[in-house]
Amino acid sequence: MNLWNWLALGGAAVMALTIVAEIRRHTRTSVAGRRFFRHPTAAPGLFVLAFFVTVALAAPLVAPYRPYQQIDIDRLADHAPSTRFLLGTDPYSRDVWSRLVYGARISLGIGALAMVVAVTIGAAVGAVAGYLRRWVDPALMRLVDIGLAMPRMFAMLVVVALWEHLTVPVFVLLIGLTGWFATSRLVRAEVLSLREREFVSAARALGAGTGRVIFRHVLPNAAAPIIVSAALGIGNVMLLEAGLSFLGVPRAGDLARRDGAERGGGRAAGRARSPQGGGVTEPLLRVRDLQTYFVTEHGSGTARAVDGVSFEVQPGETLGIVGESGCGKTVTSLSILRLIPEPPGHIRPGSFIEFEGRNLLTLKPRELRAIRGNQIAMIFQEPMTSLNPVFTVGDQIAEAAIVHQRLSRRAARTRAIEMLRLVGIPDPEERVDHYPHQMSGGMRQRVMIAMALVCHPKLLIADEPTTALDVTIQAQILELLDRLQAELGMAVMLITHDLGVVAGSADRVVVMYAGQVVEQAPTPALFARPLHPYTEGLLASVPRLDAPPAREHGRLHGIPGQVPAATAWPDGCRFHPRCPYAWDRCRAEAPPLLDAGGGGDPGTHTVRCWLLTDPRRRTPHS
Repeated sequence: MNLWNWLALGGAAVMALTIVAEIRRHTRTSVAGRRFFRHPTAAPGLFVLAFFVTVALAAPLVAPYRPYQQIDIDRLADHAPSTRFLLGTDPYSRDVWSRLVYGARISLGIGALAMVVAVTIGAAVGAVAGYLRRWVDPALMRLVDIGLAMPRMFAMLVVVALWEHLTVPVFVLLIGLTGWFATSRLVRAEVLSLREREFVSAARALGAGTGRVIFRHVLPNAAAPIIVSAALGIGNVMLLEAGLSFLGVPRAGDLARRDGAERGGGRAAGRARSPQGGGVTEPLLRVRDLQTYFVTEHGSGTARAVDGVSFEVQPGETLGIVGESGCGKTVTSLSILRLIPEPPGHIRPGSFIEFEGRNLLTLKPRELRAIRGNQIAMIFQEPMTSLNPVFTVGDQIAEAAIVHQRLSRRAARTRAIEMLRLVGIPDPEERVDHYPHQMSGGMRQRVMIAMALVCHPKLLIADEPTTALDVTIQAQILELLDRLQAELGMAVMLITHDLGVVAGSADRVVVMYAGQVVEQAPTPALFARPLHPYTEGLLASVPRLDAPPAREHGRLHGIPGQVPAATAWPDGCRFHPRCPYAWDRCRAEAPPLLDAGGGGDPGTHTVRCWLLTDPRRRTPHS
């Protein structure tokens, strides 16, 4: 914090003292005021409240940084509390004091406005019910009983999930509309005793109408419990707002920032221009220089999970993406559908993902949802955790058809049965009503495939579709994908860590290591002539019946070491710490993707390795 921030903070304290003094002066003549300030904690408590409210209102003057500003974005250092950082910084290098002050302004504003809505509705409903009695009282109280029995957090999450663009006024209104029930009961009980008072009879005798009697004569006398209820309710609303924010409902600042970003992105969105060329088939999917980074906790740096990945998928082909765990394969697939959690992840500017001529990174949320599950579908790694345990498999398969194809529930159920039959599940009419736990691992994986294919997508992303399955079931799943691809004419991105899986399935192979593409080639060329040492190591680790019996001690080859952390990629070639051919240039200079030639079209076989420029060095060091 700088000098002006400290002066503003002192000014807030002076303002709070002034407010307490003025309140004390104005209430000195009343018995209630003198009784209130006679309590030893009254004045200090009022000062603390006034100070916090003043600081929140003066956030731009008291806070030295913007709430979302990352101060040290390069190192993301987690600073301890000091004179510069009053409460330190968080793991993303954002000033905690600034975020607290701005957050207090948002929370106090939402709490106060929401309680105004809740108290207004609750007081009106309670007063009408308590004063009119007859059938009005039972009808309104049954409505209140329903509201009190309804889980408030659940109702809010449902409404927020169905609301496409939630603005701050609507968010405040929703909190108020779900929080007036207790106030209405409190006011009703007070009005039931007040309606029999003489002054009420006098007002009626003067010809005052029902509305005037309720709102001018009865409600002002019920102000004390209403004020207490509102004061306690503001704290509850702030807790509710914090809980919703924790569960993913954006706060006011996040809403404004996200809505602005989406509107800006929508204006920039448009169909990407396809390169002109007669007789050349345009790729179905084109990925260029994709960079997906994650800001890590505890100030350990930025994880560059995907760092400059480029590839293409042609219509109807199968592209295999292989590499060890931690190489960025799954993050690449999630980035295509923009499923990266933000924060901590983000796709960096300059990345380009084009599907059928449209840049997916600039589409509006509604347009992107029309593509997900409809034109691009995805099979996730573990079917048991990817399937919802509280819904039948039929409901989960039918959901995509209902959302994208507007089918009725009956028609969607029929489609689900057809898809179960298509993926080879016996007795689909019976299995459609089963829950995931009632099925084996192989059958659950078939259900995942049925869910992905129910809308006949043009591109299927299969992320480790044979994980945790035995060899027999693996073969069945791969054969099923090949058959369905031939029948439906779709393209497939097959992501796996096993080159043996893609050997008989993929038309082309992309090998990834440390967030980069290190080699890509047609499958026959890659298996016949692997050029990158990492590809050599992966192939050597695959069991083969035709392999010569010269392997040391009869063991399969293993690549020494492990994939480095994404926050600390090595300098130069990222594979050089594990490479048997590495020399000084590999350690000092990062190689680009080089064209390996090989008699095909330019760019057909590319490799990220300096060995291509100096093949004589392809001799392992002793």
